Amino acid sequence: MASFLYEEVALVLNQAADLLEKTDWCQGYFARDANGRKVLEFNSDAQAYSLTGAILKVSHASVREAALLMVCVTVRSRRIELWNDAKERTKEEVITKLREAATAAKAYFGDRIA
Repeated sequence: MASFLYEEVALVLNQAADLLEKTDWCQGYFARDANGRKVLEFNSDAQAYSLTGAILKVSHASVREAALLMVCVTVRSRRIELWNDAKERTKEEVITKLREAATAAKAYFGDRIA
């Protein structure tokens, strides 16, 4: 079970990073369209995603909470949207943290779930 959870969480986090590498990144909302208007991450007009929006876009309910928790641990904040929205934040930092969270998931969840 731990292996399965780790693999699923790591997959979701890496897919979210992949999504951000292929699209634009945004702040202030889960996703934005080509004109910068707020849209939900599942909207077909979405062209840019926040950290949370990218995770929501690529995940399913069974691992979503674990993936978000892993990002909270990695960025050391319970409010990852505030972390994402910090003025000095960059797209590259967000992608890096998603990749770090994917790598850390094995140790974190492997030690807690048997």
